[in-house]
Amino acid sequence: MSKKSQITTENEVIIIGAGIAGLTAALKLKEQGIKFKILEASSEVGGRTQTVTTENGNVVDMGGQWLHGGMDNPLRGLVEKYNIPYENDVVGENSKIVSYYEDKHYEGTEFRDKRGEEKLKLVELLHGISAIDAIKSAEAGIRDSSVMDAAYTEEQKEMIRRSMPTWGGVDDPLQASLIEFVSDNSAPGGLQLHGGTKSLIDAMVKEIGKENIICNAPITEILNNKKYGVSVTTENGDIYTGK
Repeated sequence: MSKKSQITTENEVIIIGAGIAGLTAALKLKEQGIKFKILEASSEVGGRTQTVTTENGNVVDMGGQWLHGGMDNPLRGLVEKYNIPYENDVVGENSKIVSYYEDKHYEGTEFRDKRGEEKLKLVELLHGISAIDAIKSAEAGIRDSSVMDAAYTEEQKEMIRRSMPTWGGVDDPLQASLIEFVSDNSAPGGLQLHGGTKSLIDAMVKEIGKENIICNAPITEILNNKKYGVSVTTENGDIYTGK
């Protein structure tokens, strides 16, 4: 077993994970003049917001591909701060977006509008069936039900299957939280960033400083430490401390 090496740091905060949440936390800390380090298990920053460029030059987002809610999205401020060009799909501007779904081809906002109308009908349906009961149950500490559990008829179940094949980023969208689904106020579509979400990630990393992000550092142990406050041990034995 290799000997653990103590990393002497004067960081007040250790952030685990360099996804959007971790990077945003780092920016907030930097604004306050608080020292930090981000520890990321993989070799890349961005979490699920990875972007690739194909051989023919097309930019393809492999995870999150737009900012829901358009101009109301909380990340919009960063996008404009970094002068990242974007298209606002929410308000129906002319868009270069092309969508493929169930072997059909859609251009611009056509697919968004079609799916948006269907989701609105579904939300109304679920609100009328058991959303209120589900919320009351959750407030009472009873387990939340899934979206599919809210459907009583085969017609309702089919609408759910058709309307939310990828909603919420969960492995099985049909088992997503009913409360989360009916309370989701994000408008269909959103801000489409030129250069993909990578353009936002790269700009965030530049402001944070690459020296403050440690990649290839899977976490094996987190301890409260009387001397340092907290100590975080990585797979290779390095220990990072924070207050």
